Amino acid sequence: MIVIADKVGQLGNRLFQFAHIIAFGRSHSVAVANPGFGDYAPYFPAFADDVLCRVPPVRSWIPATTRTREAAFRACALLARTPVPKLRLNNGEACELRSPEFRREAERRRPLLVTGWLFRDEASFREQADFLRSLFAPAEAHGRAVERALAEARRGSDVLVGVHIRHGDYAQYAGGRHFHPVEAYARLVERLARLFPGRRPAFLVCSDQPANWAALGAARVSPGPGHMVEDMYALARCDYIVGPPSTFSAWASFYGEVPLHHFDDLDAELSLQSFRIRSG
Repeated sequence: MIVIADKVGQLGNRLFQFAHIIAFGRSHSVAVANPGFGDYAPYFPAFADDVLCRVPPVRSWIPATTRTREAAFRACALLARTPVPKLRLNNGEACELRSPEFRREAERRRPLLVTGWLFRDEASFREQADFLRSLFAPAEAHGRAVERALAEARRGSDVLVGVHIRHGDYAQYAGGRHFHPVEAYARLVERLARLFPGRRPAFLVCSDQPANWAALGAARVSPGPGHMVEDMYALARCDYIVGPPSTFSAWASFYGEVPLHHFDDLDAELSLQSFRIRSG
């Protein structure tokens, strides 16, 4: 069994970390546990009843509550500090899960604890894509909120572009390189609208901070549901997604198979050819 013994970043990072390791495990008959995913487990039925967030899914005999989930995570994190078999990634380099060294450790009978988030198995990820989408389907209540937001956003339009505005931590991250004011996104929306001549584009804007919608101009703009999971999965139901580099919108692109454009320069040249579906 592979046990993920830390918490890396926010929802998007943890989804990709977990999904790559699950894909490897499923391709090589290795079980996976991720107690650190407990912060988000209640939003996903596959993990809502398991304090360890295991794959194949298992229902815990211990009630899955905030307290028991945190206790399980702390126990695993503490174990990761002992001499038990483990693999740490602290140097920013990716670990290829299909490497002979990793496979040899993972396929032993004893649990292997891993920390870090750059674990990758692109081939297994693509092979297991449909399984991963089914596994990480959100709870029905969140799905209904997504449907309501989409029905409003698509009214009177024939193409829907999801716009991800990430302010929060991006005000400081990388020196604020990926932080842009709402007024800059207004210019982006105007340019995006021109990519669809003869059509009726609308925009679903998902932001982690309150936004001044009036600043986005005269375009047909609707807000996302406002909940992180619902915003992510609403973006996954758009026809295109645009935003700064972020695993949040990257997961939406993968999950919904929606073309995505991550911009470094918000005012750079833009075309539909710059949009690509994230595959892993």
